[in-house]
Amino acid sequence: VGDWVETNAPVAEVSVAGLARKFTASSSQYISRPARVHGLPLTIGAIARRASASSTQGIAGIGAATDSWFELYFTTSAAAILSRNASGTAAVSAATVTSTSAFYTLVGVCHSTTSRSIYVNGTGKVTDTTSSAPDACTTEIIGAFYGSGAPAGLYLDGSIALVCIWNRALSDSEVAEWSANPWGVFTDERVYRYVAPVSSGFKSAWTVNAK
Repeated sequence: VGDWVETNAPVAEVSVAGLARKFTASSSQYISRPARVHGLPLTIGAIARRASASSTQGIAGIGAATDSWFELYFTTSAAAILSRNASGTAAVSAATVTSTSAFYTLVGVCHSTTSRSIYVNGTGKVTDTTSSAPDACTTEIIGAFYGSGAPAGLYLDGSIALVCIWNRALSDSEVAEWSANPWGVFTDERVYRYVAPVSSGFKSAWTVNAK
């Protein structure tokens, strides 16, 4: 059997709302130990929306018992990433978001100890250069905020359709490409993809694809 040859390759058409799973803002979260990505460089991407903008809400992150973590989250007025080292130095990059109904494609990239960026829908890059980096992370969390060596609450009031974690820093062009087709690109490399399927339980049926 020969290989398929693509010509003007069709783009997957997926209903984001149909794939997403709702988080309750009180206790919904998913935790994976051990974490599959432990430190720099790293990238976390997510398709998420919030139902309210009244509080800080965690989307996805990795962390360690030493109070070191990297978190993608919503503030009351923005999507943000926070990088914190074991000494307590925190660095934040934030990009304004306003909707409480639209899904956003969010990407947080930690290039190095002094460089991290956040993107909203593939653009709007905001970069911070404060010296702070997570190290020896042991836990992945989805739907809440990681802090103080354990899940710290700040639960998401909203929905998540997809989370991806890379053990490298995506470039600006790769972020734009992934944001345009998050189900179809960079799936043949070392990326951990957590997908909320249509018809089965969220926790048990999320899948991890890694090479």
